[in-house]
Amino acid sequence: MTASRPGFRLDGATCLITSAGRGIGREAAPAFADAGAAVAAGDIDPASAKATAEAIEAAGGRAQAVALDVTEAASVAAAAEEAARLGGGRLDILVNTGSTRSAGSTCSSSRSSPVPR
Repeated sequence: MTASRPGFRLDGATCLITSAGRGIGREAAPAFADAGAAVAAGDIDPASAKATAEAIEAAGGRAQAVALDVTEAASVAAAAEEAARLGGGRLDILVNTGSTRSAGSTCSSSRSSPVPR
């Protein structure tokens, strides 16, 4: 596992991390586990979520892969329920690193002059 910050302990806590299969979520998941939390590793890609959970468990932590599509309310609710089961009925922490991306510009302006691109 990764080295946790001295004094930063989450023993007994359960957290759900979105997009735990890659990027920031993949880096955050073992850090939370190292601090003592049980980690529900959520990702839209089940294989990526499983790889993260397996890496945490191989390092001595407690984790579970969770299928999670942050664009679907039913998926989010199901993931939260699975995470709470991992925690014996409690979900203490949500780390939301998941996002959605829509087609088109991410910048809009109401100015009359065009925005340089």
